[in-house]
Amino acid sequence: MADADYRVLRTREERLTFARSMNLFSTPFMRVVFKDEKATRYVLRILTGKPDLQIQENLTEYRISKLDTKDAVLDVIAVDEQGVFYHIEIQLANSDDHIRRVRFYSAMVDSELLEKGTKYTDLPNTFIFYISMNDFMGLGEPIAQVESTIGKKKKTYEDGKHIVYVNAGVDDESEVARLMDYFKLADPNDSSHGELSDRVHLLKCEKEGEEPMCEVTQSFFDEGKIVGAVQILRNVNHLEDEEIVEIIKKEFNLNDFQAKTFVYPRETATA
Repeated sequence: MADADYRVLRTREERLTFARSMNLFSTPFMRVVFKDEKATRYVLRILTGKPDLQIQENLTEYRISKLDTKDAVLDVIAVDEQGVFYHIEIQLANSDDHIRRVRFYSAMVDSELLEKGTKYTDLPNTFIFYISMNDFMGLGEPIAQVESTIGKKKKTYEDGKHIVYVNAGVDDESEVARLMDYFKLADPNDSSHGELSDRVHLLKCEKEGEEPMCEVTQSFFDEGKIVGAVQILRNVNHLEDEEIVEIIKKEFNLNDFQAKTFVYPRETATA
């Protein structure tokens, strides 16, 4: 084998090894896993407590773009047979304002679901499952739904929106806690989580999973090159941000939004 071919093969093997070490709190790996409708359905059945839930549509990396506000990239969006929308958002960072992030995503999803000319009664029921590594609110339970009430009598306030916080920091030996333990390890040899385990095993252990796993790690390398270029242009060449945007658009074949995401990271809300 030629030296050049060996270097390419070695890089591919290193990338696969790196990808196989990821768990379900790694956004790129998680999104590849949940491209599989059966894996998404398995998780939603546990989180909703509905063992017969069926999915009609399943999307990952769904981008909502608004002209005058931040964009949002949603991890997983699914719709069941009754037209109920489920948004799964997975967060590893501890420094974020999680509660306001959920507020933002909820508003963006609602604005996307209600088309012009339709009535507010057409706005479907939605569930947002916000999954975090730690129990950042100190609830002491792995899953908790926000309960809205109104007035002194604490009458239930029902607007069709349901926000559910899930965390991997509490192990009460429940089905949800066991699922969160699996999220942390994503062990391909653990077959205890049905269709979710099947998907992880395929991606990490089977030939069929090599290509999507290489795509996952390639995205890390590609983004690293762009970030490095931005740092050099800013800190070494001392260029203005507007100039940097134009340069990396041409150099890396990016559109205007993508380039600004790297130069003005705070302008874009991404998962």
